[in-house]
Amino acid sequence: MQAVKINDLSKRYKKSAFTLQIDNLRIESGSIFGLLGPNGAGKTSLLKLLMDFIRPDTGSIEILGHNSSDREKLQTQISYMSENKNLYPDMTVKNMLDYAASIVPAWDNDKALELRNIFPLDLKKRISTLSYGEKTQLYAILTFARSAELFILDEPTRGLDPLMQEQMLKLIKEKSWQGKTIIFSSHQLGEIEQNADSLAMLRNGKIILEGNLDDLKSELFVLKLEKSENTNILPSFLNIVARYYHNEKLIVLCKGGMEARPRLRSDFDYFHPENVNLKDIFFMLMENGGEEK
Repeated sequence: MQAVKINDLSKRYKKSAFTLQIDNLRIESGSIFGLLGPNGAGKTSLLKLLMDFIRPDTGSIEILGHNSSDREKLQTQISYMSENKNLYPDMTVKNMLDYAASIVPAWDNDKALELRNIFPLDLKKRISTLSYGEKTQLYAILTFARSAELFILDEPTRGLDPLMQEQMLKLIKEKSWQGKTIIFSSHQLGEIEQNADSLAMLRNGKIILEGNLDDLKSELFVLKLEKSENTNILPSFLNIVARYYHNEKLIVLCKGGMEARPRLRSDFDYFHPENVNLKDIFFMLMENGGEEK
């Protein structure tokens, strides 16, 4: 079953040349889905569209079988953590948690108490005096104390120390084990590689790579070729994702590893496919825009 279905979506902004354009995206129920991309790529815009904070100009978004604008049916099923941890500054931590318990749909008091042990904040401190990392911990309690089916998290580990980062990622995995769906954006490649089942890379408002993470790493490979006449002509059977020159070498990111690699090894002496990790893939697609230089 698919938790999210996006078709032919576009979103433009007044006084900006930026456009978010997503032709097709599917996110499986119970999976952890990672969003990667540089600042301004469209990650937060996509999450806001999922939350119906903004509306698309064209296209459709279906969430848990409902139109994304049907908030009456979705408000108890989605829990959201904003990148900007905007909380009531004059409240204490305890006041904020008590207030949330009184108004937040599908609030689970037992889970909130459990989360308070994971994120041991001083209940008497005013929110205005909390560090960014402490606000993130408080927001984590508010987010994960809900009995939701879909958790949408915008940079959930930003500002946390390594111990608290690990606790946050454990919570994400725990929800997935319970059959919940998690969508989270991150600037940390390691977080996505170690925790996500699938991902999408965004650049300039478009998805440039998407799929199951393990499949992508097995399908993608890189060729590093000397800038010579022989290697300027690449075999026609290669599915080239990105290519550019760097330090007098032609760098080529290819897809179709299960079929293309054996053919390269058997037919060409100078093509030596190399495995790639998520960091390799990301920087090849983001640096120079994957274009020749």
